[in-house]
Amino acid sequence: MWYWAAEPFLYLCFGIVSGYVLLSLVPENYRPVNQLSHKVVAVVALGIGFFSFFPILRIVSFFAEDIGWSLTFRKVLLDFTEGRAFLFTLTLSILLAGVIMLNSRVKGTGGLKSILFILSLLMVAQGWSSHVASWYGTWGILAQTVHLMAVSLWVGPLLMAGWLNPRTNHWNGIMLP
Repeated sequence: MWYWAAEPFLYLCFGIVSGYVLLSLVPENYRPVNQLSHKVVAVVALGIGFFSFFPILRIVSFFAEDIGWSLTFRKVLLDFTEGRAFLFTLTLSILLAGVIMLNSRVKGTGGLKSILFILSLLMVAQGWSSHVASWYGTWGILAQTVHLMAVSLWVGPLLMAGWLNPRTNHWNGIMLP
């Protein structure tokens, strides 16, 4: 059950990067919160690749007793759908971190569009490696991808607005009896 501990952090990483992208599209004078540092968001993007590794580790640990860790690890990475999806995810998360850092130096929406595109590909990769995809094929990939997109695009800006808003004087207090 230890591998399930990484999943909330994976979703949190997707939410933070999604919130960063969506709130970056809002003009600065209308933005409800201050943005996270580009370096923090780049590290969070790398977290997507890191936390995506835990399901692979679970599969390897399940089969490792039969043929050994190194052979099992190689077979899972290269022959299993989950392994190939992880390699794709890892590559894209490294690319995403690089584009985020590059976007910090270049202003405009071109970098944000690239970030959004790579983030969308990462979500498709998560749908591809999901359990529901192994049961229902393309419909499972689509369902998991849409679910992850919906959660990330809703929770990401909400989390950022809750965590990064230093001004609380405009919030109305509720007095309970």
